[in-house]
Amino acid sequence: MEIKECFQPIEVTTHNLQFHETPNITSLDFHNNYVFTSGQDRAVRLWEVILTDKNTYYKSNCYKTAENSSIKLKFSCEFTFFNDPVNIVRTYKNTKDEDIIFVAGTETGSIWYVRISKEKVNEIFSGSEKPFIKKLTKIDGNGCIDLCFLEETKVAAVFLSGEIKIIEIKEKRQNKENLLDTQTLVEKNESVSDEQKENEFVETPQVKEVKVFKAWNDKNDYKANILYWKKIHEGIIQGISFCSKTNVIVTKALDNQLKIFQIVNNILVHKDTVKKEMDKTHGANKRILVNKKKVYNFIRKNKLHVYEIAESESSNENENGLKLSAEYGPFNAPLVKVMKEGLFLVIVTKKSVYILYKDKKVAYVDNVAFREITDAFISKGIIFYCAQDGFLGSIRLNMESTKNI
Repeated sequence: MEIKECFQPIEVTTHNLQFHETPNITSLDFHNNYVFTSGQDRAVRLWEVILTDKNTYYKSNCYKTAENSSIKLKFSCEFTFFNDPVNIVRTYKNTKDEDIIFVAGTETGSIWYVRISKEKVNEIFSGSEKPFIKKLTKIDGNGCIDLCFLEETKVAAVFLSGEIKIIEIKEKRQNKENLLDTQTLVEKNESVSDEQKENEFVETPQVKEVKVFKAWNDKNDYKANILYWKKIHEGIIQGISFCSKTNVIVTKALDNQLKIFQIVNNILVHKDTVKKEMDKTHGANKRILVNKKKVYNFIRKNKLHVYEIAESESSNENENGLKLSAEYGPFNAPLVKVMKEGLFLVIVTKKSVYILYKDKKVAYVDNVAFREITDAFISKGIIFYCAQDGFLGSIRLNMESTKNI
C-alpha cells in the first residue's frame, strides 16, 4: 500500500458556524481540546473540540459540514474586553499545571495576557468567575501582527513598525505581602530513623503558620516589564517563530528579509539574514517556522526553502551560514503558514492545504475556503484553518494511522 493510501479516507469539513460577528477570523490556535479564534469584532472565543469515530466508517474521501462531521465544535466562552480588533491569539502549550494561558494582540498595539485557572474553568466559562487578565502594552497605534510565547510568563511580539518587544509579567515586589496567604504546616522530622523512634523520645510534630505564594489572583499585584524593544526590520513584520530548544527566534518582514536571532539574556543577538529570492507578496500573515536547527522560509514563485542553521560559519552557506537543505513547490498560491508535527509537514497557501509525510505528499486539498486563509494549526493529525470568509475548516486524516503520533 502506498503511504498516501495509509491516511485515507480523508475528511474535509467546513464548520459553517458563526464564529465571530464580522466575517474575518484573523487567527486561531489550540490548547488541549480547545480551539481559540480571534476576530475583527474585538473578541477571542474558545471552542471545545468533540471527536467521534464516525470517520472510520467512511469508504472514500469526503466533504462534510458542521452538522454531519466527525469533528464537532462547541462554543465554550468568549472574551470581549478588547478595545480594538484582535489580530492574533496565541496559547502557551507547555504548562505543567494545565492552566489555560493565552495572549492576544490588537491592531492598535495593545497586548493582553489571560490565564484561566484549571480549578475554575467551569466557573469562568459560565461567567460566574473571572480569569486573570493583565494588559501588557498600551494602545499606541502600532498594530501587533504576531506573537509567540518564550516562557510561561514571557512573550515576544512583532509590530507594523518593524519593531519587536520581549515582555515579561511578574509580581510586584512592593505587593509581595499581598501575594502571601497564611496556611498551617505540620513540621516533620524526616531525619529521625526507625531505631531512634524505638529507643529515644521523639518530640510531637509542631504545627506552625507559614506564608505561601497565592498565585494569579489580583491583576494589580503584577506588572508587565518590557525587557527588550528594538526596530529590527524596515517594513511590517509579517511573522515570527521561536524554538525553545535552541532559543532561536526568526522573523519575516515586508522589507523582503528573513532574520535569525539567538536570545541571550533577553537580548536578540543577530545570527543570519536571508535576502535572496524572498517572497515579496503582500499580506500581514506570513507565518514562517523555526524547528530545532531548521528554518522554513517563503520564497518567490510560491516556493518553500528549508535551511539548516550552521554550527559554524564554515558551512556550505546560502548567505551567512545557512545551508539550503530542501526546496518544496511551486504551490498554487502565495504561502501563509508552514507547520511541523512529527513526520508531518503541512504547507498552507492562501487557498489550499498540502500535507506531506516523510516528504511524500499525503493529501492536497484545493479551494478549502471561499476567501483567503489567514491561519492554521495541526494537532494529532488534524489540521484546522480559518479564513477571511468567517468560517473555520478542518482536514482529518485516517484516525487509525495517526492515533500514535
